[in-house]
Parts: sequence; structure tokens; C-alpha cells
Amino acid sequence: MDKSLNLLDLIDKYYYQIEKLFLIEKKAAIEEMRYITTTDIVPSDYFNSGKRMCDTDGKVFYKKFDNIYVIFNDIEKSTQILEYCEKNNLICLYISYIKYSSELLAEILNYFDGKMIEITGDGNYSIIENLDEYLLHKLINDNYKNLFKEIKKIRYDCFFDCCCNVKLYLQQVECYMEECYSKFLSIKETKNIIKYLLLCVFNIFNCKINKLLKKKHIEICFNTRIGCEYGSCKITRFIIGNYLKQDKLIGEIVHKAAHQAQGKK
Repeated sequence: MDKSLNLLDLIDKYYYQIEKLFLIEKKAAIEEMRYITTTDIVPSDYFNSGKRMCDTDGKVFYKKFDNIYVIFNDIEKSTQILEYCEKNNLICLYISYIKYSSELLAEILNYFDGKMIEITGDGNYSIIENLDEYLLHKLINDNYKNLFKEIKKIRYDCFFDCCCNVKLYLQQVECYMEECYSKFLSIKETKNIIKYLLLCVFNIFNCKINKLLKKKHIEICFNTRIGCEYGSCKITRFIIGNYLKQDKLIGEIVHKAAHQAQGKK
């Protein structure tokens, strides 16, 4: 059976989670506790495959991956957003946005059997191995018309200029999709399709949230930056006492994806 994913339904699913924040009248009590920082590894573990490599003390692991797409996303002007949220008792909004936007991305990654490797601050590093271009074409073909209809509903004088960006990104996706039918896609074209498609999804998601915030007279807005690069890198695992167990992506293309998202060369 072919995989299918309705992107607008997915956007609404996580938008409603954030909308619920403003429907709760009672504030939850917060119990002060002492925490140990930890990152748990999900059951699908790269280092249980028998192919791991490690140093002599057996506590630094790394595994090399060739020919993968590395995706980086984060929030533009996140420091200012966080400062505003802290001053206005809206920290739950900031935390919820990171949680639900990450879950939105995770569901799209699942469609491609991709994986989110690490959350860093307000951003994520993810990978897609062995990308199935048929699935990429199908995802866009199944969603393009509905995405376009949704964008036409958006007022371009919205609280944030993400709406105008949506139109641009969708035009870019359309341009690359025309190439799909005429010839085999190059790596550059494929990584651009991934980037612009995710930008479309996140900008529609953000615009819904930003309009809600405007109605609530909250003077912040969310904009997601995306970078996507292709090549080879390593996944390494740090285990630090009883405090931290975390996987991280290491490699040139990892930095390139982050720099691309931030508009750097």
C-alpha cells in the first residue's frame, strides 16, 4: 500500500494543540524539583546494529553515513521571542511551539523513514537516508492543490510576512516539480524540493499561529528557517556520567545546512 500524508490535516493537528493553550482557564501548579539533564534514545538505535565504531575506552561512539540529506530547522529571532515570553508569563507558549513544531516535522520525516537526531535550543537536526523520490513526488502531488488553495485564503498583509514567503516557496516547489516530469532530478533539485516543501508547511503553520497571537494582542510571531544539504557525515554519541546521553550529527554538511537556514554562505 502506498504511503499517504495530508499536510494540511497535519498542520491543523498541531495548530490546535497550541490553540488549546488559550482555552485553559486554570494554570497548572509547578512543583520545584531538582533535575538531572538527560536525553533518552528511542528504540531505533543506530549503535545497536553491530556496525558501531568507538575509541579505546568504549565511551565515544560514531557511525558514518554516506549519501544522506541533513535538514536543519530553527526559529528566527528566537532570543527576542523567548525574552518576550519570559517577561509576559508566556513561557508555555514558547515551549509548546518547540514541542509541536518538532512533532509536525517528525511526522513528515516518518513518511520518508527519516529520523530526527537531535534538538538543539529551538532547532532540530534531522536526516533522510535512501530518499525514495517516488514518495517525494507523491507527497507533493497529493498535497499541492490543497496547499495552493490554503495559501490563497491567507491575507498577505498578515501580522507577519511569512504569508508572502509561502507564495514564493510554493512557486519554487512548483518549478522543481515541473522538472520532475521531464528528467531525473539532480541532488541540488531534490534538496531544494525538500527545503521549499518544508518551508511551505511551516509557513502555513506559523501564519495560523501568528494570526491567533495577533488576536490575543501578543506581540511576537514565529518564522521557521530551513536548511537542507546532501553528503556524508557522522552520528556520534556522548555519554557523560549520569547526566547526559545524546546523539549528535558531526560533519561539514551539518554546518552547511545550519548556515543555509540562517542565510549564510
